[in-house]
Amino acid sequence: MSLIGFNATPDHDHRAWRFSGTNDTLRLLPCLLRQVAFSEAAFESDPDATDSRFCIRLWERAGIDDDGIYGPATDIERLAGLIEAGINETDAEGEFRISQAYAADVEYSLVFVVTPGHASAQTLTQASGAGSAGSEPELHDMKPVQFSFYEIEDDYESAGLLSLTPDSLFLEFWIADEDEDDRNREVKEKHIDFVDIASVTLKPGVFSVLMTLETHNMKSLEGLPCNRPARLVLRFGKKVREEVEMVAAALEAVI
Repeated sequence: MSLIGFNATPDHDHRAWRFSGTNDTLRLLPCLLRQVAFSEAAFESDPDATDSRFCIRLWERAGIDDDGIYGPATDIERLAGLIEAGINETDAEGEFRISQAYAADVEYSLVFVVTPGHASAQTLTQASGAGSAGSEPELHDMKPVQFSFYEIEDDYESAGLLSLTPDSLFLEFWIADEDEDDRNREVKEKHIDFVDIASVTLKPGVFSVLMTLETHNMKSLEGLPCNRPARLVLRFGKKVREEVEMVAAALEAVI
């Protein structure tokens, strides 16, 4: 099955899950593991869209079985680090395995096959919907996600759409006085190139999710409401949390 930019295939004869992808796309799996650990929400691929199911679920003890990966949040986050270390130690083409380094009584191993090539936004894909792997739309074909600016003055309001192009994060938005007539609101556009993004972090709240983007320079955020140099904070509704998490994971893989 193809899962957010890389392939995950169960090898029941050898009691292993085999993951294949480029050095960059395989890094999406640690991102996904951390999202599960952070949000405490299980991930499960869609059995109707794939020939088998792969799960990441929270459990009182750590392990790997024919359904996927399970364990406490701290162990799942630790596994993310083990996978990243293996990717860092593997050349552009190679293979590594994780089993008892994660848990003593694993039923299945994780086998990672690194394939040649460099990931770009055009080749990375998104799991569509909450906890499912879908029909692999390219990132720049994703449905735009609604947002507002977190750091604006009290008498102003904002709204916008976030989407991804092959090389940049694209924002369409307006910022206006809250008493201004809707018909007079000017829609602006802004591209933030992937190469200018230094980091992306998420902070879920009771009613919304905040995404903080830090850039390598101030100019890349010129014209946007920023209370600190080279830092932009966007607010998203909780209903689109899964979409925002996938966007963040994809950005982390290409910056």
